[in-house]
Amino acid sequence: MAARLASLLAVVALFVIDVGCASTPQAGGSNAAAAYAPFAVGHAWSYKVTPGPDGAQTVKIVSLDDKGYFVDDKGGRMAPRSDGIFDGQRYLLLEPLRVGTTWSAVVPAGPQAPAGAPGVTEHYEIMATDAVVTVPAGTFDDCIEVEAKQAVVDPNSGKPATLLMQWTWARGTGLIRVRQSARLDGNKDPVATATMELVAFTPAAP
Repeated sequence: MAARLASLLAVVALFVIDVGCASTPQAGGSNAAAAYAPFAVGHAWSYKVTPGPDGAQTVKIVSLDDKGYFVDDKGGRMAPRSDGIFDGQRYLLLEPLRVGTTWSAVVPAGPQAPAGAPGVTEHYEIMATDAVVTVPAGTFDDCIEVEAKQAVVDPNSGKPATLLMQWTWARGTGLIRVRQSARLDGNKDPVATATMELVAFTPAAP
């Protein structure tokens, strides 16, 4: 779900793609990450996207497939695994759930890249495990924040840039915020480009 939720942002496609190679799962795992992604058929999350369309954008889980993936009404799929949260292509959250945990995923070059262009690498790191975050749906304690980075080319200048994504996960609720920014060549501080914040989480009816 998180990958498709993030696709509501205009330029998140650089991170949210249909194919890729996930990092190798760790041995063991405690399944603690599952507490931050409560999946069940019928659960729904509504988000405010800025800049974006008026009104909340909702994603709802509609089925559980025979491979253990929860499928949403936008075509995305997610599965809690023993060592993290997996979207079929990469981990969006990976244990151990502590600051400094890192992983990566190799993805194909974008659709505008020349044929045969080498893939690019997304880098992920857990930046916080005790963040207090306020979104339209309320204030959430002990959130996990994951930062993703990808080297890109600034379409305006043609110079190297870094696309940054920050995902915030709340225990018992799931993804409550996505922030996208870009660090342009020569600039130390990233420039915010889009935000997605939880407006409401609606659990499935008993």
